[in-house]
Amino acid sequence: MKMTSSAGSFQDPQVGTFPGVCVRVIDLGTQENEYEGKKTSKRQLMLGFELHGESVDTDANGYMLDDTGKPDPMKPFMVSAWLTASFHEEATLRKYMESWRGAPYTEQQISEFETDGFDWSLMLGVPCMIRMEANAKGKVKIKGISKLQKNIERPVSVNQNIVFILDEFDPKVFESIPQGIRDIIVKSPEWKELNGLQAPSAIAPTATTDAPFDDEIPF
Repeated sequence: MKMTSSAGSFQDPQVGTFPGVCVRVIDLGTQENEYEGKKTSKRQLMLGFELHGESVDTDANGYMLDDTGKPDPMKPFMVSAWLTASFHEEATLRKYMESWRGAPYTEQQISEFETDGFDWSLMLGVPCMIRMEANAKGKVKIKGISKLQKNIERPVSVNQNIVFILDEFDPKVFESIPQGIRDIIVKSPEWKELNGLQAPSAIAPTATTDAPFDDEIPF
């Protein structure tokens, strides 16, 4: 998974587990994927995180580089998980969320999410531990998300927090999303069908501002 500063400098994160904080929840719409020659179309969600700590990168400075090649404390490492938008018990999204909050959801809660929607903004600014592992091609990607360890200082986000859901399209929020991600969103049928109308979705957000559970993690 590539990380880049706004100046375009590329660096790799280290393999390991690091404190992080969620700064982006972006609905990518329905995207076509191909695996072992089989094509599928699924609604996709991108979770974006900042990684914090000096050990997150190979240079051990903890930040992306600015256009002069020096570490920039305003640019912590950004990593993303691209997930199928599903609360099925075997879905990676659900497994990540349950591990992150430190407790499984009940079937009643899942049923309410699927019926009434889920307020994705509750995830913004929430700290966690991010496990980074190398895949078969040697690229370091997110392989696990869990609750922040008690002995680690709570990281505070630096980047603008963004939640974007196509069913509640907001042009200002859309413009704040990096161009490469916007290019992916506009390929989705939900984007093409918008024209002022809401497209049906299993991940439509709720409008509530109240945390649904009395937990340390508000989702």
